Amino acid sequence: MAALGALTFGCSDDRVVTDAGPGEDAAMDAGGTDAAMDAGSSDAGPSDAGPSDAGATDSGPSDAGPSETVGAWSPMAASPLSGRLTPAFAWSGAELIIWGGLGSLAALELLADGARYDPIADRWTAMSTEGAPAARQFPATAWVGDRFFVYGGRGALGTNLTDGALYDPAPDRWSTLADSPLGDRARLLGAAVVGAEEMVVGDGIAFYDPGADRWRQPSTVGAPTNRNGATVVWTGGRQVVVWGGTDLGASSGSLPASQGAIYDVEGDSWTAIDAAGAPRPRVRPAAAWDGASLVLWGGYDITELRSVGDGGRLDVASNVWRGTVSETGAPGDRTDMYFGWTGRRLLVWGGARSSGLTTREYLGDGFLYDPARNRWEALPELSGDAPTGREAGAFAWTGTQLLVWGGRRESDPLADGARYEL
Repeated sequence: MAALGALTFGCSDDRVVTDAGPGEDAAMDAGGTDAAMDAGSSDAGPSDAGPSDAGATDSGPSDAGPSETVGAWSPMAASPLSGRLTPAFAWSGAELIIWGGLGSLAALELLADGARYDPIADRWTAMSTEGAPAARQFPATAWVGDRFFVYGGRGALGTNLTDGALYDPAPDRWSTLADSPLGDRARLLGAAVVGAEEMVVGDGIAFYDPGADRWRQPSTVGAPTNRNGATVVWTGGRQVVVWGGTDLGASSGSLPASQGAIYDVEGDSWTAIDAAGAPRPRVRPAAAWDGASLVLWGGYDITELRSVGDGGRLDVASNVWRGTVSETGAPGDRTDMYFGWTGRRLLVWGGARSSGLTTREYLGDGFLYDPARNRWEALPELSGDAPTGREAGAFAWTGTQLLVWGGRRESDPLADGARYEL
């Protein structure tokens, strides 16, 4: 995952890649032949903008109305990286950092290089590979403090990895993480920055402190079941939400997980999330913390094998689902989106619409969701510098721009990117 200004995002998605689509469809891992269904994650973190509307009601759909947004796309400078999807990525506050991922789909080539992009200078800087972790895709990633965190993911022959490294941009240097207490059954990891630590959810739950290079485990009493692809959100205070994903206790590892739980950081205790009014189980939704609620949209239903076009809002303080996200003027069903929290609205762009194991439509449109009004607004249709529709690449919200780079369209990994400025 990546700390993106007011929002924390996840890239620890178990999007297993074949020509049918990255992850939820045909489920072949990079270098592996496991036919089991995989799941992915989306992570969101605290907004520093405060509640968008703590008193928002559970009103139903509202008309989308005319567009109120004026924005523009501009291309990124050419990257030194080859095309890839499902890389590690994070926003450092000044640069989009991208590392690893899956390159050639035909050869199932895992990559172990990276680069940093400065949107102000429109300039890329290659990263050192000395001391870097082994090639992988789907790792848990984040910007924690002043370093880029990479842990776990899928390695050669579909191996679930339990090692990682920290990258410091100032000296352009990697350092190895201390041994993790987590197991190796998770195909991917949900994760979120919580204060000065990184919380990782998979085959177990643990916090990593980059300053001390030390792992610790929270109480297991009332903790959510071990799972692939959980959505993990820190509220910016004393609570962390773990929701959705697939249950590692299931024989195939591909059954929907239970609702999940809310973790009290100060009390080291868990409270089960109330299932009443909850949206259907899913993996890889767009997710954001709006200052009062966890907001979810879209994702992939692993039971019906299709992308979904609905969402929900969980009021964490009261542990109540506040109502559905309006579907009027909404993006429609999609998964593996590029998204960001602008401080007031959830910005969603691209992704893929999928049904079954082979049908897939790559999307290149965008939408803004305002939780205070429960209302969607379509971004103006733009041509020229707008990127082609895609899914499963790197992205970041900088505070003024959505950065979009890489991913895939059809069978081709992409090596280009663009910036959308509001």
